[in-house]
Amino acid sequence: MKHLKRLDHITLKIGYPDKISDVYNDIQVSANKSLYKNISAANKIWVQYSFNELYKPVDRTLWGPDVPANLINAFYDPTKNDITFPAAILQKSFYSSDNTLSENLGGIGAVIAHEITHAFDPNGSKFDEFGNIRNWWSEQDYKKFTELSQAEIELFDGIICAGLKANGKLAVGENVADLDGLTVAIETAKKENGNLQDVFQTWAKIWRGKMMPQFRKSIIAYDSHAPSELRSNVPAQCIDDFYQTFNIQPTDGMWLDPEKRVHIW
Repeated sequence: MKHLKRLDHITLKIGYPDKISDVYNDIQVSANKSLYKNISAANKIWVQYSFNELYKPVDRTLWGPDVPANLINAFYDPTKNDITFPAAILQKSFYSSDNTLSENLGGIGAVIAHEITHAFDPNGSKFDEFGNIRNWWSEQDYKKFTELSQAEIELFDGIICAGLKANGKLAVGENVADLDGLTVAIETAKKENGNLQDVFQTWAKIWRGKMMPQFRKSIIAYDSHAPSELRSNVPAQCIDDFYQTFNIQPTDGMWLDPEKRVHIW
């Protein structure tokens, strides 16, 4: 039941912080300085602030310095066991009061589940409910989880994108979270008599984007996140309901043989 304890202790940070860190009182931006000098000066203040906070009690209500309310992104911090959803991501195409339940599940619902899953990905699973590095797994459970994580690594290792081979080990944490985030959205839609086609299609929409070929190659080589098209397609390929929903056949490009489909949670 230790995994439930971790879930119970997850802190939710939604929209914007209740208070701003005092460090911002010391950061001054000058129009007479270059962008580089302004950023360099701010970074020095942040470093000094971090050292000053080293032996003080941790304020778990504060947001990170790189998580403003206007950022379209979401985060899980294993050292604090919290998830953060800035206000900017709580809008289309991730969420809208005009959307159906299924559309919101395929958007923000899957993202919420993605971030929660980070508490149980190959990295987050090493931390306890308070953010301390501690092994809370039974030996049998962790062995099985490691085997499933390896299957996810091997699945991505076989994919060629932008002429390069995807690095399954580099992106395993994000890939596990993507797979389980979409899985939770689908299972929730089934319980609520939702439209699975809307869930899958909205999931695909939130990964739409444009990038230069060179940037895509750099993501494959260095980023812990897979390129957007893989984040959209590969999790769907691992979910059996995807094949029934769209009548995917073995001759179709999105077909993945059942024995290759990865199921973790």
